[in-house]
Amino acid sequence: ELTDPERTEAIDYLLASHHHPGKWAAIGQFHFACVHFPIALSLAAGFLELLLIFRRQSPAVDATHWIVRLAAWSALPAILFGLCLMEDKETYPPTLAMHRNLGLLSGGLLLTAWILRERLVRRPSDRRRIAYRSILLLAIVVVGFTGHLGGVLVHGDYVEQIQHAWIRPAS
Repeated sequence: ELTDPERTEAIDYLLASHHHPGKWAAIGQFHFACVHFPIALSLAAGFLELLLIFRRQSPAVDATHWIVRLAAWSALPAILFGLCLMEDKETYPPTLAMHRNLGLLSGGLLLTAWILRERLVRRPSDRRRIAYRSILLLAIVVVGFTGHLGGVLVHGDYVEQIQHAWIRPAS
């Protein structure tokens, strides 16, 4: 039980210590809504490229072209909203800094894959095809790590929690 002066003091303390995000951080909340689209598209592009490698299906060629383009362009708002979300932070925990850096790298790799794909369509060559597929594969791997770190930031590190639950210290 709190007395009235204690209750007033506690409420004043809580109101004074509550953090109000800036306008950019409020806009950054859209990061969570739009980040999954480029992830899904990059995975779909990788799957379609595998179809092209193993089956040489021509419908997958056109679909892959557009999916890589959409993945690259849809990564930009996700990155911008993520940077807005970090606007009011003075220091970054290592996981958040790594997530930001890998997110920027993911966007750069997806844009590079899209540019290489455009050049491959205009002037096909084995060298361009290998470069494009290598960059796309690297982008998918980096997107996976970035997404994992995003999940750790939002939900916690379940792998670590499971390890602590299953591995008991020696007595």
